[in-house]
Amino acid sequence: MKFKFLAQAIFLLLLSVCTAQAATTLTVIGRHPFYKPPLKSVDELRSMMQTQQNAIMEGLQKAGTPELYTPLMQQFPQAQVQEVEYQPGETFHWMLFRPNGVGAVKAAQDIIWGGTSALSGYEFFIDADDKRYIFAVPLFCGNLALKEVVHVVVKTVPGPERIVEKTVSVPGPERIVEVPGPERIVEVPGPERIVEVPGPERIVKIPGPERIVKVPGPVQIKEVVKEVKVPVEAAPQCCPPCIYPIRYVADAGYLRLSDPADFGFGRIGVEYAFNQRLSFLGMIGGAAKADGSDGDDAWLIDLMVQYNLFFMQMGDAWNPVFLGFGLGGWMSDGDDDIDSEDSDIDIIAQVGAQLFGHPDRFNTSVFFEARSGIDETDKLSEYGRFGAGLRFRF
Repeated sequence: MKFKFLAQAIFLLLLSVCTAQAATTLTVIGRHPFYKPPLKSVDELRSMMQTQQNAIMEGLQKAGTPELYTPLMQQFPQAQVQEVEYQPGETFHWMLFRPNGVGAVKAAQDIIWGGTSALSGYEFFIDADDKRYIFAVPLFCGNLALKEVVHVVVKTVPGPERIVEKTVSVPGPERIVEVPGPERIVEVPGPERIVEVPGPERIVKIPGPERIVKVPGPVQIKEVVKEVKVPVEAAPQCCPPCIYPIRYVADAGYLRLSDPADFGFGRIGVEYAFNQRLSFLGMIGGAAKADGSDGDDAWLIDLMVQYNLFFMQMGDAWNPVFLGFGLGGWMSDGDDDIDSEDSDIDIIAQVGAQLFGHPDRFNTSVFFEARSGIDETDKLSEYGRFGAGLRFRF
């Protein structure tokens, strides 16, 4: 019955993990490029946008913004592109990428740049309806991203400061120019002069070679009046653009039973990362009692969820401090009538931190673990197992 309950609890645990979502902190760029890196010039960016139109259409659909494809393709050739530096902490609505640089395009949502230095990229914008969509493209990976969405309005500014350019003519070295409206005579000496006509906007007809006349008057000005982030609804994506979703893990450590008993334990398994905050671990192993201790050897089957609370800077990496929670099977050959020796379904809690290595490569963490049978939580001081260990990610 205990292990039937364990199977049901595991199913509920997996279901809750798969529905959890969190912002993805991006610390490494270039592992999963959308386009062959790096982009070295604006011309190469324009070439990418031209040659990857089908992939961009697919990516916009997965990002939940397919309506942006047509205005993006129409306006980008005339868009002003500038090179910018995004500081750690900058956010992006979504980012397109290809796993390991190949295959189908994917879209990761709610990206936070968490590197130790600024992220170099190109930035440009397009206008659609009453919004301005600001796009970013990191130089090293070509991952097209939506940086920001702001509202745009058109305002009419009255007053005499408008400049209207008209093609007119002023021949000869010296002419008399007649201006319609209130009677005026303007003398224009020399062949190369600009005639300025103050007052209400009028049509000035001047025969002769082509010239430009500046006429004051009202004007419409298109400007961004308030920057407001507009949320973009999209289907959730599990896999982030900068880490491998599946890693091999191994634990080794020590557990102390208050009964008393001492155990050395080890386990191996896999970790599936839903994003850089949340992952799921499935592990098997064993616990061997020390000579002279009570209790008996046991097999372990442990399933846990790990959540990275925050990232602390160590060297050139931001290493996670994490909490773990899950259920485990403690299968002992001891006497089931003795609480310290029976098989149990355990509740497991962990707290730890990464000490060495990089979050995206091989690394080592230290953790503290407490576990107790679900039917013995009221006797935690007697039958709870407490200890510490090291976790190796490959």
